[in-house]
Amino acid sequence: MENRTPPNLSYKYGFEAPEPNKLKLFLFSFYKAIIFDALEILSAIGFSYFGLNYLNNKNSLWLFLLFLVLFLIFIIFNSALNNSWKKRIIVIFLETIGIFYFIFNFFVLKVLLILGLVFVIFRLWGEIQTNFEMQNSIEIKFFRSTKPVFSKSVNAIIFILIGFYIVNISGPESFLPYNVFDNFWKSIVIIYNKIYPDININGSINDFSKSLVFYKLKNNSNFKNLFLDEREKVIQDGVFEINKQILKFLDKETIDFNQEFKKTIYEFIFNGINNYYNKFGIYFVVLWILIIFLVLKSTFFVFKPILNIILFIVFHSLIALNVIRIYGETRTKEVLNFSE
Repeated sequence: MENRTPPNLSYKYGFEAPEPNKLKLFLFSFYKAIIFDALEILSAIGFSYFGLNYLNNKNSLWLFLLFLVLFLIFIIFNSALNNSWKKRIIVIFLETIGIFYFIFNFFVLKVLLILGLVFVIFRLWGEIQTNFEMQNSIEIKFFRSTKPVFSKSVNAIIFILIGFYIVNISGPESFLPYNVFDNFWKSIVIIYNKIYPDININGSINDFSKSLVFYKLKNNSNFKNLFLDEREKVIQDGVFEINKQILKFLDKETIDFNQEFKKTIYEFIFNGINNYYNKFGIYFVVLWILIIFLVLKSTFFVFKPILNIILFIVFHSLIALNVIRIYGETRTKEVLNFSE
């Protein structure tokens, strides 16, 4: 069959396609790659810095989460755009230094080196898998190809958080410090109040019980038809019953119902942890760390769909702004086989 050169369709429209300036394209790609690498390292530093400040009550959880999300986004894009393993290894090395710089004083050197090594191994493992997927896919499937680097990077981050947590354990009270619980509670309350705005979990136990009674009765037509003193009686009886259920749940005979609801929940969790620690010792520590790992891992993957939406928007925005591009290429491949 006669080989034919595909026609240059640009002549059909009366103009000649310009020869691409290869040096200009190289320089643009080079500087874009440097900027993305620098942003990855800076977001890693921000993740560590604001994470430590959050634990010390110096900034909000949302600032820490912002840099964590930025860090993961730049990891995912840079791993997908990787065209130099030497450069990626240097970037991973620098981001590791950036992360551990702010928490250096909290670890002995041996633990620091072990955590750093684990972090680098997981990061490289994810990068290798993603690069393999990108190089061996005929069609770009961005989310599927970058799934390994996301998963392994999350594991690397979780091991750092758990390592930091372990070195600060000095007894039962260290398993769940009140300031950590308080910060977590404040973050949960923001979401909770949007779902159940009528139920008060920021006041005392009595405030919680009373708001729960009102919540149950707000659509009850019989309650609305009662006289004022009868309503008060129904509300008081309802609060009494709920408080009885709270006592049963806490396995206590009496408590101060004017105590903060938040503090009551914390004491319940803390006492449970303390009892298990005294009973099982180091075995409970191992189990507790495993639970924390699974909780953190689950939390990351619960929010993965939100991250995917952000990635989708960023991915198509970068293409529209001509920061990145998708194009086809032909490759010559050697094949080893028996001779004829």
